[in-house]
Amino acid sequence: MQHFLRLTVCVLCVTCHLLGCQDPMDVPSKEETGPVETVRAAPPIAGELRAEEIFAELRLKFPNAILNANFKTFRKVTTSKTYLDFILRAYPTQSPFQTLEAYFQVASPDAERYIAFLKEWVDVPTEEDVRKFHRATVASRCANLILFRMFALQRQDGFDPNIFRDIHLIFAKKIGVMEEIGLLAWLADKGLDQKDFFRAFEEFVAETEREDAMWLHEQFEVRNGVDDGLLWSALLKPALIGEILTNFSRPNLFLTWIDEKR
Repeated sequence: MQHFLRLTVCVLCVTCHLLGCQDPMDVPSKEETGPVETVRAAPPIAGELRAEEIFAELRLKFPNAILNANFKTFRKVTTSKTYLDFILRAYPTQSPFQTLEAYFQVASPDAERYIAFLKEWVDVPTEEDVRKFHRATVASRCANLILFRMFALQRQDGFDPNIFRDIHLIFAKKIGVMEEIGLLAWLADKGLDQKDFFRAFEEFVAETEREDAMWLHEQFEVRNGVDDGLLWSALLKPALIGEILTNFSRPNLFLTWIDEKR
């Protein structure tokens, strides 16, 4: 049975690339996140943004462990007015968002990261190309996280009889997103070989995961441990932390992901 499960999940891995994510197994509940009003972009703060001051202020409000069960305290930090006001001014967005988990879906992409990859395939990547592949990368990373958790939970809890139901739900969600972002049409328009391109894209996505896992680990090492490191990470890379909070509700799985990816 375990061999069949691994084969099924491997097939899912190939199909899920370039697709959006919502894991029915490990998504934080509404009770964990709490209701938050929709937040709209505010004017950037004039002068230098003082992340150090915000860190100190948040540490006074949350002096104990930040990384605890279900990210309970950390979610309170990232929904606090102090934190959200800082994010609005330091990293403004055009679209409103309700939570940090939603923020990473509307945050501006790291254009240099995508242009470096796309220049290997097209002469002059456009802003639309960057936007499209940012969405594709976020979706692919989410699919990879679903697969990671499937294997991790199987090792911890054993075989889940509902896993095939969950796989079916994932397939249904992913196919719709692939059509929405129109990647196959983009490849056809550029005259690119799908097999070669998707292999390279998979390697690119894996490299972004390694880079981010290494960066998070470095923050834990140089910022006086996991609690301070996690808070600094939320101040410096809110989109990355929004992605983490969207895809993990168990801190132990998050830390295991960092160790395995880096």
